[in-house]
Amino acid sequence: MVVLAAVVTNRAGKLVVSRQFVEMTRMRIEGLITAFPKLLGSAGSQHTFVETENVRYLYHPMEGLYLVLITSKQSNIVEDLETLKLMSKLWVEYCPPTEDEEEDQEIECVFDFVNALDEVISIGYREQVTVAQVRTNMEMSSSEYRMYKEIEAAKQAEAKEAMRKKVSEMDATKRTDKGYAGSGLGKTGFGSTAGGGSIGSMHGEGDDMSANNGIVSEPNSFNNDYDSNTAAADKGKKPTKKMSFTSKKTAKSNALLDALEKDGEMVGGSSSGAAAPAVVAKTQAGGTVEAVNLSIEEAATISYDEDGNFNSMQVQGRIFLQITDKDQAKVKIHINHQATSDFQFNTHPNIKKDAFFGVSDPWLMLAKEDRAFPCGNSIGILKWRYQTSDDSMSPVSVTCWPSNQGGMTHCNLEYNLTGVLAELEDFVVRIPIPGSAAHAPEIIDVDGDATFDSRTNELLWRVTSMDSSNDSGALEFSVPQCNHQEFFPVNVDFTSPGTMCSMEVLEVVGAGGAPARFSKQTAFKVESYQVGSIQ
Repeated sequence: MVVLAAVVTNRAGKLVVSRQFVEMTRMRIEGLITAFPKLLGSAGSQHTFVETENVRYLYHPMEGLYLVLITSKQSNIVEDLETLKLMSKLWVEYCPPTEDEEEDQEIECVFDFVNALDEVISIGYREQVTVAQVRTNMEMSSSEYRMYKEIEAAKQAEAKEAMRKKVSEMDATKRTDKGYAGSGLGKTGFGSTAGGGSIGSMHGEGDDMSANNGIVSEPNSFNNDYDSNTAAADKGKKPTKKMSFTSKKTAKSNALLDALEKDGEMVGGSSSGAAAPAVVAKTQAGGTVEAVNLSIEEAATISYDEDGNFNSMQVQGRIFLQITDKDQAKVKIHINHQATSDFQFNTHPNIKKDAFFGVSDPWLMLAKEDRAFPCGNSIGILKWRYQTSDDSMSPVSVTCWPSNQGGMTHCNLEYNLTGVLAELEDFVVRIPIPGSAAHAPEIIDVDGDATFDSRTNELLWRVTSMDSSNDSGALEFSVPQCNHQEFFPVNVDFTSPGTMCSMEVLEVVGAGGAPARFSKQTAFKVESYQVGSIQ
């Protein structure tokens, strides 16, 4: 069915409104409309259509008007009559007859009628909608949008209340500061020193001070700096007026300490050491973490074409080491893996390569035994890369098969676990749903769970866990007939507690050769898994 135009004229042939659904010139549509009244005389009273050599007119008389559909002669006349019937219902809905209707009201109702027609006919083809659905679309009423607006209004009110409280606190702080200034005392209750400067004048700009109340981290440096500053003051040097916690000299010192840490030196007073407890505390919230913690991570990028043929897979992996106890900083890590020669490994420059490469029993240890791993920061000590076009190495294959059946498009998806990874978790397949679908897809059969996300217009197929007991599964759903390309690309996401190369940490030994307690986390994740490409 191809509808060229929908037209409303009066009995004399004067045009009221016309909506074209395919590209045509103004001269052609005016010629088609002008020819319609002349053709009515040749049509019998029992017919509601007339034909010319190229087009067909289907018309419906209504209170001094003609509702006309202009279609191609190859169009299905039965479906066209259904469309004409729906068109007449929309005209009554949006342009009801009135005795004294003003011109502005008539123009407004005509625009509403044209917009309603656009909901029914798209690019010459009818959408499977009813008058009630068109009315809902025209009202543009969305409970989700109303809920979103309510949540946003609540957030704004909460932010305004927090801002009001913050302003009150700042005003109170300013009043307190003015009170201290009037009494000649600082917030700590101490006045100036005998030399006429503040407490900060006792310390040089390069002193290493902690961030808590200006306490000096090393008492010896405090005494030395105090003596040197006192001597300088005796020579007439002007004392410093403000307390300084950072300076160029301190910044250079911290940069030097960070550089030593990168080289594998254990530095006691490094700037990164202060951040270590926070990192450890955050990790411990999810489980027990020892002073020596290792994280094994792999991320994969997988690609299939629309026919289910495997394109490529790229895997990148790393081992991260984090030490929070300086007494455990000189450790050796005994590992094992099942990687083939296709895996390309690379160690950190400070790791002893002879202990890892070319041996059947690989270890990760520092090349210089007198050095120690840095404390606090998580550092990468080993990384590897794997790339293949062998489909048997993909952890799981996903295929998508759309087909047309009885005016509907049925889409069948299937997954198959290959056994490369014994177990998968949080398996999610995202299938784009064509925008022409007025409702959520009809789920015919599903292994797992399938939900429709109306915000992203995607169908989400979820399988919580996957192993040998459910190494294959399928999903079947249907939508109104559409272009098969609109179902692609299909995106897949999942995780696994294992890795492609079966990387394991067997043991960790300390500086004296005694076994050291350690914790580890192993995770495989998908950076990108795509079936088909964006058209």
